Amino acid sequence: MKRNYIPCDIGGFFRLIFLGIPVYVLLFLGSCEEPDDIGMNLIESPVSTSGNTFSVAAYSVPEDSVPTNLSARNLLGFFNDPVFGSTRTSIFTEFRLTEDSLFLGDDPYLDSVVLELYYAGYYGNYTTKQNVRIYELNENFPEPEDGAFYSTLSIDHKETSIIDTLVRPIPDDSVSVGHHKYPPHLRIRLSDDTGDFGKKLINASGTEHFADNDAFREYFKGLYITVDDLPQDDEGAVLYFNLRITQAVASNSTIRLYYHLEGDTISRTWSFPASESKRATSIEQFDYENAHEYLKKQVVEGETSYGDSLLFLQSMAGINVFINFQETLDSLTKNQNVFVNKAKLIIPVDMDFSDENYYSEEDTPPPSRLYLLKKDKDGKLHHIEDSKFGYFGGQYDDDKKEYRMNITQHFQELLEDPESNYGMMLVIAESHSNANRVILKGPGRGENPLRLELIYTVLD
Repeated sequence: MKRNYIPCDIGGFFRLIFLGIPVYVLLFLGSCEEPDDIGMNLIESPVSTSGNTFSVAAYSVPEDSVPTNLSARNLLGFFNDPVFGSTRTSIFTEFRLTEDSLFLGDDPYLDSVVLELYYAGYYGNYTTKQNVRIYELNENFPEPEDGAFYSTLSIDHKETSIIDTLVRPIPDDSVSVGHHKYPPHLRIRLSDDTGDFGKKLINASGTEHFADNDAFREYFKGLYITVDDLPQDDEGAVLYFNLRITQAVASNSTIRLYYHLEGDTISRTWSFPASESKRATSIEQFDYENAHEYLKKQVVEGETSYGDSLLFLQSMAGINVFINFQETLDSLTKNQNVFVNKAKLIIPVDMDFSDENYYSEEDTPPPSRLYLLKKDKDGKLHHIEDSKFGYFGGQYDDDKKEYRMNITQHFQELLEDPESNYGMMLVIAESHSNANRVILKGPGRGENPLRLELIYTVLD
């Protein structure tokens, strides 16, 4: 299967997160102010310093797949976007025992089984009701060499759903259960006292199926949770759920078993948590059949010239933007020796392309941060040197409606070794675990285009 490796350093950018290695490039949310004289202290007597704006080549390209098990969040929902078209996100997940040799007591009787998925946010109009279907898996999760599960993952499941139900998500309100209130979560009853799925769990008490987690995963391989299509006039939403415990997140997502013992009226519960289990988000973009014409021209038909006007950027294994500085490099290196003092990429958001409600600060904001990676001759993506430092930038400026990235060191490297220029890829940060999208102005626009601003010195 063809994949875009983002990037390939030490097994891949997202793989670094998965392996628990700190990735500094996405952690500068409170980065320091960008200096105005980067590089000026490195030369003693500049001959002549110039500041100019240069055009760049840019166009949107489809993302092949992204690993989706690298954060605590997984995505579920159907979202109709008037520009990017329809997207469906579904969840594959295992569950686990919290103790070996689980015994629920003598003669346990099933009352009900409830799936609890704890919210971590949303994107879109969450008030839209969505029809959720949940299936039991026929197969275990695969064992990939790199430890990552990609957005194209598919695991065989039973033909008949455990439950098929219409839900109205409420991701911003607590949930009352009995006399207790719990943080916002989605509750779906999977089985009552006569349901086959509930009987499967209750009947395993004290048997070899509850001996340990290996035996449990062979007995109950997990769930596939998905949603039905929505009509085009329903916006819908992608819901974020916490399915994994991390240092920053305490996930309570679980299958909760309610039961009582024979001759006893006391209700008992037992949980089979999703934390520390394998899980992944599966993503469908439907070949952008309902997307805007300019988007389809670039992403589906490969007509790159449309990128001069508009650029499209989308999370969820959606769309990236390819950028190349070749024309600028050629003009600067012709018959002169150039030292770069500052190279800044200006990325304006097109606020007028769609209707005035397209970006909503609460429900559908522009991505909070973009990221820039360099390509090599094999098409693999790598961090650039500037990304190690706080001045790199990439955060959304709500006042200027733009993103800015300082790529001074990288551009100097290109000037010194023009053969290493294979272009760059603009992506949405953490695109594997959010549903953000944004429309950008292309480099051919007459007013406030995508552009490169350079301050450079011509040396003798």
